Amino acid sequence: MDTKALTRELRHKGVWYWIRVLAVAILGVLLSNVLADHPPQWMLELRLSAYRILEGTTHRQPEIGTLAVALISDEEFWKGTELQGRRPTKRGYIGKLVKSLCDDGAAVVALDFDLRSPVPDGSLPNHPDYKNETDDLVSAIVEAQETCRIVLPAALNCPNPPDGVCTRDATVLDAYRPRFTDHVSWGYINLPADIRQIPLRRANVDSGTLDSLSQALAAAGPSQFFPPRLEGTREFPYGSFISEQAFAEAHSVFRAGDIANNSPALASVRGKSVLIGGSWHASAFGRGPMVDAHVSPVGSIPGVYMHANYAAAILDGRYYAPAGKVLSSIVDVTIIAAIAVLFALPMGWPRRWLWVGFVGLAISIVSYLLWQNLGLFLEATIPCVLLFCHSLFDEYLKMREELVALRAQAAQGRGRKKTET
Repeated sequence: MDTKALTRELRHKGVWYWIRVLAVAILGVLLSNVLADHPPQWMLELRLSAYRILEGTTHRQPEIGTLAVALISDEEFWKGTELQGRRPTKRGYIGKLVKSLCDDGAAVVALDFDLRSPVPDGSLPNHPDYKNETDDLVSAIVEAQETCRIVLPAALNCPNPPDGVCTRDATVLDAYRPRFTDHVSWGYINLPADIRQIPLRRANVDSGTLDSLSQALAAAGPSQFFPPRLEGTREFPYGSFISEQAFAEAHSVFRAGDIANNSPALASVRGKSVLIGGSWHASAFGRGPMVDAHVSPVGSIPGVYMHANYAAAILDGRYYAPAGKVLSSIVDVTIIAAIAVLFALPMGWPRRWLWVGFVGLAISIVSYLLWQNLGLFLEATIPCVLLFCHSLFDEYLKMREELVALRAQAAQGRGRKKTET
C-alpha cells in the first residue's frame, strides 16, 4: 500500500476513531504508571520472570566475591537449646555469632534482624525482660568492633516511598550508641516495593541520611569500594540476582550452629563480609511459611539473601539505572499509536496479529539493547501487556463495527425485497 492510499485509509476512520485513540492513549499511560507501582500478583510474577530472562542474556554473570551469609535455620531455631523457638530471637545468641565471626577473621558482620523498640517513637525503648540479653549483644558488639566492622539494622517508616519523608524508628540499641566506635555503622533493612530495585541511601530521612543495610555493608567491606554513581543518589537502580544455590555452591553459606560452636568449617570466613539472618519456618520445625521470605527473580528467598544480592550488585557494578517515567510514557504512546494504525488499515486478523507480535518483539529488543549497551532498564512487561490488551479491545471494536455494517446491509437487503414485492 502506497503512502497516499495509507493516508486515505487513515482519514477514512473519521474523527471519533482518533478521539477514542487519544482517550485510550491517556488511559493507557495512566494505567501503566499505576501498574508499575501496584502490580497484581500475576503481573508481578510475570515481571520477575521476564527480568530473570533478561539477566540471563548477558555473558557476564554476577559475582558473590567476599560476601557470605550466616543462617539461623530450623535446626538452630526450633531444636536448639539456646533459641528454643522464641520470638524475638534471643539477642545474646546473635551477639555470640557476631563475636565468633569476628574472632575467626570476618572483615564485616551485618545483622538482618528487626531490633525496633516496642514503641517506635522510643517512649518504651525495650522490655525489661529482654534487657540482660540486649546487654549481652551490646557487649559482644563492643568487643568485636576492635577486630572487625559491624553494620547494625535500622528501620524506616516511609508513608510515601521513595520520595516521602521517612522517619527512623527507635531501636533497642539506641541507648548504647555512646559505646560504639566508628567501626559500627547502621543501615535500614526496609526492602523496596519493587524487589528488583537496589535500596540505596535515603537523603530524606527526618534525622539526616541513612544507608541501606546492603549499601552500608558494601561501603564497610575490605575493598573500601563505593561506586561514584551511587553516592547520594535518590534513584533506585536495578540489580542482578544470585540464587541460594549459587551462594551454597560458592561455599558462602555458614550455619549458625557451626558458628556458635566454633566449627573448623569457619576457616574460610576470614576476610569475608557476612550477613547474619534467619531462615526458619514460622509455625514449627518444617511447618508454615519461611520467615521473612520474599518473591524475587530467582524465586522465594529469605530477606538476608536479598540484602546479600543487593550488596553483591553494588560491589560488582551490576546495576542499571531506571529508564524513567518520560521514556516509559513515550513507549506506551508509541504502542497505542502503532495499534491505532494497524487496526485502521484493511487487513485480515491473522496478518494484523502478526504485526502486533512484531511490535511486542520490537519492545523486547529495545529493552534488551538499552540494558546491555547503555545500562538502562526499560520495563518491557507492562507495555507488552498493554499492547495485548489494547489489541484485544480494538479487535472487539472492529468486529462490532463489522457486525453493525452487516446488520445494516441485511436490513437494507430486506427493505429492497419488500419494495420489489
